[in-house]
Amino acid sequence: MRDRTRRALRCVVPLVVVAPVAACGVRPTGVIGSGAPVVAQEAVPQTTVYLARGERLVPVRRVAFPGAPQAALIALWQQGAKVPEDPQGMSNPLAELDEFHAIFNRGDLAPGVLMASFSSVRPVTDLLRAQIVCSGTAQPGVQRVQLAEQGASVLGRPLRCSSFRRYLAG
Repeated sequence: MRDRTRRALRCVVPLVVVAPVAACGVRPTGVIGSGAPVVAQEAVPQTTVYLARGERLVPVRRVAFPGAPQAALIALWQQGAKVPEDPQGMSNPLAELDEFHAIFNRGDLAPGVLMASFSSVRPVTDLLRAQIVCSGTAQPGVQRVQLAEQGASVLGRPLRCSSFRRYLAG
């Protein structure tokens, strides 16, 4: 009986060791092409902000940050005029500020008001104020913009873009 078991083991053991390697049937290959690279099919959300051309404001489209209306203004302050806009004679007065902060109020206290506070060592112009207010009110959910300059608590009442009609092109 012992002899028979040994013989059986001699036949089975090599099969147990070799079977997992041979059973998978995978053979090494070279690189196999699978077609063109993947391209995003979703549209990039955009929003309107305003840049200056001379003493007028011109609406331009920029990438939007859904759900954060203040983000468009903060990005405008950080980025300045982009390459395609600069040759068209557009500038970004907002980018010249030393500091800029924007907070959007969704709560019960002044809903729809975007608070923009800023400071600059240079004089702040009405064109810059118009750019902030018009760019701010162009964002979804923003009805008015409250300005606070150079550490002042608040300047007057919250404003709409219509307060600066004289700066709007066209």
